[in-house]
Amino acid sequence: MNKPEEAKSFRRIEVITGVARRRRWPDEVRAQIVAETFEEGANISAIARRHGAAPSQVFGWRKAALEHVAGQAKTAHFAPVVCEKAKAPPPILEPSFAIEVEIGETKLRIAANATRETILAVMEGLGSLKRRR
Repeated sequence: MNKPEEAKSFRRIEVITGVARRRRWPDEVRAQIVAETFEEGANISAIARRHGAAPSQVFGWRKAALEHVAGQAKTAHFAPVVCEKAKAPPPILEPSFAIEVEIGETKLRIAANATRETILAVMEGLGSLKRRR
């Protein structure tokens, strides 16, 4: 008599006895494990296995820690304010002029800090103005 293929193979059955409980992780241990995950080149799954935790659990702790830090950054922080008597603004000084040219009733002033290019452009403009008259 031929047995079906299923009957020839063995199947594994796991029997769990006793009261199943979830493992409780103290906050200090969680913080230590999460801190390890932020080190440069850290492998989160390897860290979780080393501590006997599930990688998904450590990823969850890490996410919660990041959200907690982000939440703290959004809260308002106050800094002390010191008020002093307002100082008078510095006086506005008229710029000193190096070149002053008068043509009829027109006055042309070139500031002392004018660039060479500006002075040459003004001189060229004056030359073309003189030729028109």
